[in-house]
Amino acid sequence: TLGEWKILSGGIKAELLRGLLEGLKHLHSLNIIHRDIKPGKYLQDELENVLLADSSSLSSIKIADFGLSAQLQQHQHANMRVQCGTLLYMAPEVFSRPSYTKAVDIWACSVITYMLFNQGRHPFYKAGMSTNEFKICLQRDAFPLNVIISSEFLIEASKKDYEQRYSVGEALKHPWITRNLEDEVPLSIHESYQGFDSTQLIINDTFSDEDIEI
Repeated sequence: TLGEWKILSGGIKAELLRGLLEGLKHLHSLNIIHRDIKPGKYLQDELENVLLADSSSLSSIKIADFGLSAQLQQHQHANMRVQCGTLLYMAPEVFSRPSYTKAVDIWACSVITYMLFNQGRHPFYKAGMSTNEFKICLQRDAFPLNVIISSEFLIEASKKDYEQRYSVGEALKHPWITRNLEDEVPLSIHESYQGFDSTQLIINDTFSDEDIEI
């Protein structure tokens, strides 16, 4: 149950999250977006759509309940348009953009990660909030990063701009997930492109046709 998860060590929580991400990796490889990864209703007892097939094995994580999932067709490329999911675990772009991608599942993982380290508290929702108040808060406020042990992972998994957010493959390479804590934090695809562009600018600034003697 989620209550049991909350008292586990950081390493065990990371192992559980790795199992969840491995399941999502398989789904995403089939172009399936789950769109409803979440804990139980009202932040209570269990992870509704994430189950342990064998309670003695942390590697036996299974993803369940595909009622809101969708498989991208070739003509859809990477985007979906239908707003659906459980409000508290829906990514900002579901409300603010005309379309969204598989990255909505990574957002849900970041919310679950935060909750596991904060006694089940949601990063944005406060008791008594209306739906509109929650949506405003989700768009306006920064994701709180007071979870020291996994803050770098959360920074990458919870970026408001889904194009900058980790893919599931990148998330699985993060040192907090792999437990190789001395490894470098992997860049997202967006960050890699930015680094490449910066390198190209340096090269172009350093060498020009006028600098080359023939």
